[in-house]
Amino acid sequence: MGEAPRVSTPRAVLVCNQGWHLEAPSGANRLGSDVARALAAEGAEVHYLCVSPAGPYDQPVESEGVQVWRHPPAPAKAKGWARLQHHLRESERLARCIYGQTRIDLVYGHTPLQYAGALRPLRARKRPRLAYAVHSPYALEMRYNDEAHEPRSWMRAVRQGMFRLIERQVLQKSDFVHGFSAYTGKCLRELYGPRLCAGYEAWPAWADLEHFQPRHDFDLANFLGGPPLEPGERVFFTLRRLQPRMGLENLIEAAARLAQEGHKFRLLIGGSGPLRSALEDQAALHDLRARVRFLGRLDDADIPRLYTAADCFILPTRGLECFGLIVLEAWACGTPVIATPVGAIPELFDDPEWRGWLTRDASAEALTERMRAFLQEPPASSPEPYRERSRLWDKNKRLGELLERLKRA
Repeated sequence: MGEAPRVSTPRAVLVCNQGWHLEAPSGANRLGSDVARALAAEGAEVHYLCVSPAGPYDQPVESEGVQVWRHPPAPAKAKGWARLQHHLRESERLARCIYGQTRIDLVYGHTPLQYAGALRPLRARKRPRLAYAVHSPYALEMRYNDEAHEPRSWMRAVRQGMFRLIERQVLQKSDFVHGFSAYTGKCLRELYGPRLCAGYEAWPAWADLEHFQPRHDFDLANFLGGPPLEPGERVFFTLRRLQPRMGLENLIEAAARLAQEGHKFRLLIGGSGPLRSALEDQAALHDLRARVRFLGRLDDADIPRLYTAADCFILPTRGLECFGLIVLEAWACGTPVIATPVGAIPELFDDPEWRGWLTRDASAEALTERMRAFLQEPPASSPEPYRERSRLWDKNKRLGELLERLKRA
């Protein structure tokens, strides 16, 4: 048998993403930033194109060995096609600046608009290798957002067509397309057909086990600014963008039912988003002010501490969960996770020993049943089983594997 082909780090790389993680923490931004930093550590010249409200906009700023280029967000009044065109135009402008300074060997997209804009100046002759990471199918993500905020209309149908067109184009142009789950590949094939998506590869994401680990230097009552926990009171925690597909309405309904049954618990909800006022109203309607607390956007340093302080993390998603990075982060901090069997989530609970942590479906009733069982008979308090489970997705292993594949893109 011949030797495996040798691969080398690209000399210069352009990574396109929604934001730089240190400025805009999110799962997708964390993964894209991790790749950029890792390539820079291997000696590549790495440019990172993203959107930011802060600037500067005409020159890069070095961060952790990466040249971070930012373009401004779309004006608040820009909607639909105007908003899309802003992102495409600004990304193209920055990409032209980068291509004018250095010869890029690999363009690696993590979000369709910035990536599509960066592809515009390229010509077929001597173009760089092109790779695209699908965190969540763009057309499906936008469909969920549209359905939640406006009735069906011809304008919505046209907008959906634009989303599909952009996503189809970046898939067609890319030499290597991957996502972080088998579920994502299934969604893409249903959207665009098996032929276009025949080369899709699933490469599981990772957790930084040095950042996400049990943190006991934290006073939860002081952080909340409220009374200390009652004896026997359990803490549930969730961290989500406050939007419809996350299932937070069902989680609050489950909390209301548990409170009516007399269970002692608190539910901490971290994150921001368009549903915050509606969710707060729902909690108030059920008289859950003493039980449910909205924490808003959290500092990155506080997230591992809140995972550790919680007795259980809840993932109540009801649609389009394309990996479940947050599950790994909670496990890495030694915290058990109750999750709905939605999207790619079951891929993380594939071991029979762990399937019992999944609810039977994404309903409020199913969440209530599983949370009640936890309150009535909580598991052993040792963090080690969960920490050990998270090691299957250790950043050092999983990121290293993906980097080797990228080098062959």
